[in-house]
Amino acid sequence: GDGSHELQAICDELRLLLATLRPQVGGEGPSEGRAEEFARRGLERIARDKLALLLLQAGDDAGARELLQADGYLYRLSDDVLLGPRDRAPERPCPGFARCVDGALPEGLLRELQDAFAPCAAFWKETGYLDVDSFFSFEAPLCSHDALPSSPSSPSQPARSAVRARRHPAVAAAMHVAEIARSVASPELLQPGEDFGYAEWWCHSKPHCAGHLLHFDQADDGHLPILSTVLYLSGAGVGGPTLVTDQTMEDTRLARHGWLCEPRENRLLLFDGRLLHGHAPGRSCRSAPPPPTAAAPESAASSADASKRCTLMVALCRKKPAIALGAGCPMPDAKEAARTGLEWSTACSASLCDEDSLRRNAQAAAARSGGLTSAAIWADVDAAANRARGCDLASS
Repeated sequence: GDGSHELQAICDELRLLLATLRPQVGGEGPSEGRAEEFARRGLERIARDKLALLLLQAGDDAGARELLQADGYLYRLSDDVLLGPRDRAPERPCPGFARCVDGALPEGLLRELQDAFAPCAAFWKETGYLDVDSFFSFEAPLCSHDALPSSPSSPSQPARSAVRARRHPAVAAAMHVAEIARSVASPELLQPGEDFGYAEWWCHSKPHCAGHLLHFDQADDGHLPILSTVLYLSGAGVGGPTLVTDQTMEDTRLARHGWLCEPRENRLLLFDGRLLHGHAPGRSCRSAPPPPTAAAPESAASSADASKRCTLMVALCRKKPAIALGAGCPMPDAKEAARTGLEWSTACSASLCDEDSLRRNAQAAAARSGGLTSAAIWADVDAAANRARGCDLASS
């Protein structure tokens, strides 16, 4: 089925939770202190927002509108974003740059990444990802010699190749992503003779129903990357699409146009680092995901745990920005891993990252690059009410 019965059951449970959370007539009662009241109201707001989202996904616009209006919302994400475009819209050129590449990485490197960032992998626990709600990322050397430890001796070529193979899969992936970006980036972003001077990577693992707020990839000093990228490690149908908008930090009005990139294993999204972006929650009622293609086959690894949307992000910059504590950390070396007992950083990739291998993979991947699906971003919660206020989307 389409999951509508399950969705209705969840909506009913949320309504029951809201009824439980609401204080009884006459106030909160003598036993409820300010902290408890604050927590209750916060939980109630989360439940109301989640219920409104589920009602929209179920097609109950009237029920969602009632909740959203009561909470003071003027706009919401459009049905294109929350449900998917009903008809494939004609591709609208992105004002900056946005492309996707299927089959981006070599198969072996993709499997190494899926192992390194599997739901039960040491990375999530050892970095505190599941416990601490703060951003962290790691530097990614973009040249083979940058990843080599300094040594006064000059080892033989086989020995140097062995040393170069000792890279974490995420660092190897960042090198491949940078090379693909050199092949497909528009001249407006990367001038002839210009190159990326710095890269950092981070990873997310989120439940199917979770989204990620619209944001800019901005460093503490205001620096923005030349290109932002998203590599999907999980398969199609897990989590919602990535949304890239035409809004930059200089704009004074809401974004008017957007582009959607649906998750698919080994798909790489590249876009202008100045653009506002995020990802939508997974759809609760939807048809089956599109079948795999020759360029983007689904693997057992991607479907083994269908509950998490796993992505590797690589930001490509002209230079290293001023970054906050936790961002752009150097990769832990072997001595630090041994001293602290870290397991995640000891993962090693066997993928070749010499210039010829990187270039060959990038050229093949660039041939599979394509545009994104155009989509409306915002919708009025109540178009008539907004029109009366003079702030409806049609006239703004």
